[in-house]
Amino acid sequence: MSGANKSSAKSHQMQSLRMPLLQAFREHARSGDGRKRGQGEGDGPAATYVNSSVSNEAMLRESLDLDLGHLLNTVNLASVMDLSGYARVSKSTLNFGMNDLVHMTTDQAHAGHLSEALRDVLLAHEPRLDKHSLKIARQDEVDELNQRVAFTVQADMLCHPVDIPLEFVAEMDVGSGKVDLRNLGRNKPQRRARNPEASAPRPGETGTG
Repeated sequence: MSGANKSSAKSHQMQSLRMPLLQAFREHARSGDGRKRGQGEGDGPAATYVNSSVSNEAMLRESLDLDLGHLLNTVNLASVMDLSGYARVSKSTLNFGMNDLVHMTTDQAHAGHLSEALRDVLLAHEPRLDKHSLKIARQDEVDELNQRVAFTVQADMLCHPVDIPLEFVAEMDVGSGKVDLRNLGRNKPQRRARNPEASAPRPGETGTG
């Protein structure tokens, strides 16, 4: 097969990727067409059907973006309970989420603590990412004033018939404990920097009350 034919075949495959079961439920719940009354006579049970079992890269990216947003912005059980003696629990859904970022600092990013925490949570709770391809690198610039640090994440999203290479940014705000994802799925506005003077009363004004 020539190079042009291979490229065309791969492009066609990327347009008709198999939809994960969870996303199929999500799409039909969103569109409201998950259940329809049967066409036969009488009041028989409603027939459940799926219009399509295929998806495209944009839909899969959006689904992953949504789920990773929930995962990385959930504080896990290990943040409030010592699970050192319970290895299986620490990697189970009981410990879904990430370590509480509020107890960390951007200084720990230099020591690799935040990078390790991000890697651990992705490996434990996101099976769509190929663990052998997962790479996480801290970006050089660290916003010490706003306590933010960003990481570039590279991985292949397991899919059929072809895997999808991903590269996105996970920006951690250790001051608020939030994680923002960029370049993965939906286009979201970047969080504005906190201005310590924004909440201060202007000259001639008094505080609330």
